[in-house]
Amino acid sequence: MRGSRKSQALALLALAVVPPPAHGSDFSLALLWLGRGAGLLALGALMLWLWTQAQRQS
Repeated sequence: MRGSRKSQALALLALAVVPPPAHGSDFSLALLWLGRGAGLLALGALMLWLWTQAQRQS
């Protein structure tokens, strides 16, 4: 590798911070969004259930 140790360290740090796109990275991103969507759906269902329970008691 050419360059000073400082520039080599900075290059290695940049590679560690911004990894190249790997095979399956779209899949993991889809799982992240799916997990968020499932969490929001569960939260909405819980709120709806609580609201219907409150309507029944009043």
